[in-house]
Amino acid sequence: MSDRPPARHARHYVEFSATSTALHHTLDLIAEALGRPIALLHILDDTEQYVLAESGAPHLAGTVTDGQRCTCREIVRTGQPLSIEDAAHPDAAPEIAGPLLDAGLRSYLGFPIFGRETHPVGTVCVVDDVPRAHRPDDVRTLAKFAAILEEQLELQRERHHHHHDPARVRAVVDALGAGHIHPWFQPIVDLDTGATTAVEALARWRRGSATLTPDSFLPAIVDTDIVLDLDRHIVATAGTAVADSRSPVALHCNISVRHLVESSAVQDLIASVENSALPADRLVLEVTETDAAGYTPNAVASLDALRRLGVRIYLDDLGTGWSALSRLLDWPVDGIKIDRSIASALATPRGDSVIESVVSHAAGQNIPVVIEGVDTEAKAVHARNLGCTHAQGYLYGRPSADVRGRTDKPTTAR
Repeated sequence: MSDRPPARHARHYVEFSATSTALHHTLDLIAEALGRPIALLHILDDTEQYVLAESGAPHLAGTVTDGQRCTCREIVRTGQPLSIEDAAHPDAAPEIAGPLLDAGLRSYLGFPIFGRETHPVGTVCVVDDVPRAHRPDDVRTLAKFAAILEEQLELQRERHHHHHDPARVRAVVDALGAGHIHPWFQPIVDLDTGATTAVEALARWRRGSATLTPDSFLPAIVDTDIVLDLDRHIVATAGTAVADSRSPVALHCNISVRHLVESSAVQDLIASVENSALPADRLVLEVTETDAAGYTPNAVASLDALRRLGVRIYLDDLGTGWSALSRLLDWPVDGIKIDRSIASALATPRGDSVIESVVSHAAGQNIPVVIEGVDTEAKAVHARNLGCTHAQGYLYGRPSADVRGRTDKPTTAR
């Protein structure tokens, strides 16, 4: 590893106009978890240090300082965590501790943030103006949050490069109007009993002889009102399919957070629920990340209105959405789904740290945790041992047009 990563890697993550408020919420969680007054997320290029997000120091948000003379430079240089319990101690290295003393700070605990190019591009740190002892658990906690911040930054980086294509939007509109988009179903399994307790409805577009998955068409409409039409279509058609199947399972449907922002949109969704062939108490709506505007008091009120009908609300794709952590604090949810990208990292420090953080929160709220992307028995066992209550993935069945397209597997052994 070079002493200094190429500046272009770090600069992928410096775009203050696109910085999510959820990064600040994550910093709030870090400061609270470690009992420190200030937590900071820095990005460092070859010459400058950028404060991308903060907790407890609003005057620092968006500031740019000398990146050569800063304590965080040592972490980026080495790719290792750094603990300074007292910057004024005679044994503290002046070139590392000096910037802290200049800022009126005495203690510092920092952990590297790695970019997708595998170079350290910044740090997450907690500081205090008094000396503080650092326990091994503090470093482990900060490492877990660093992994979450890396996921949030990657999504923000992707969003910055998203482009709108009107022709693709029109193609989706035409397919929806022609009835070419249908729900397919994938089972959700209780990890204790092995029984299928629910199915998730997944949109599929029949285009000639091909069947297209949402990855190929959803990005074109995710920032348009067409996604609202698609969601209501799937709620209605999937509800009819599950009701007609006489299966007792619950139905999970994805909805955009944009349903929850405007009163007219949520009223349309409520009408779809009330007109569904499936009772509302068997419907689970999974709220997916689409844009920062969804994080509003109106969204919480909309969720409450849906829950009063009997609908359950799950927070979907946790681990990827850059506002997901803030919603754990503020949104009334009945369950959590962990993204398949985290399942692929099961049995690694990075993956397990994210899952343990989510399970700990869920246990305190007495709500279930579904992990997606489980494709082997070993992953199922490990997920259950970490505290996940339910699983979804190819181990239990691939998406199918048939609601009953799976035979229950035996209970996952511990």
